[in-house]
Amino acid sequence: MKKVLWAVFVAASAALIMSFLPQPATTTSQATKTVTYDVACDGNTFTLNAHDSSATEIKRGDTFVLNGKIYPGGTIPSGGTKAQPSSFGPDQEGSLGSWFCRGSFLVGSEKFDHEKIQRATTQYFALNDKNRLVTEGFEGSTDTTRVVLGGVGLYYNAHGLVTMERIGVNATGAYNMRFTFNLE
Repeated sequence: MKKVLWAVFVAASAALIMSFLPQPATTTSQATKTVTYDVACDGNTFTLNAHDSSATEIKRGDTFVLNGKIYPGGTIPSGGTKAQPSSFGPDQEGSLGSWFCRGSFLVGSEKFDHEKIQRATTQYFALNDKNRLVTEGFEGSTDTTRVVLGGVGLYYNAHGLVTMERIGVNATGAYNMRFTFNLE
């Protein structure tokens, strides 16, 4: 009986001591969730804050804000140019919420056609159901991938990447865009 009690005591003591030792690193794979939203930007809300009020063109360091409306992914048809804009704009029914963008120009107007990176922006996706997403990144003459900084509600603790794709121009003179989020 003493041997059995002694064995139990030794095993329990060893287990207790082992619990305090560093454990090997483990990784857990988090599932990736893909969510797509379309945004119709509203060119009427574009406001430029020029650091040189006498300048007639956008200069490096100028800042801006722009609003838009969020729609379910795939809602906005591709197409539309400044000369022949898409009929789908921010006044369409079925909006899921509001989109806000604030940014700074990294180059002036004279370099827009030559620089792939033109602006640094923060974008806010404020959905009507009180869920929120926030992204940060560069924008320019091509589609881009941005970082997801986080969110609120359903998107609390969300992180990952979002691809921003221009799918056309609407009648307000601003882009219609598709955002594909890959969230962990």
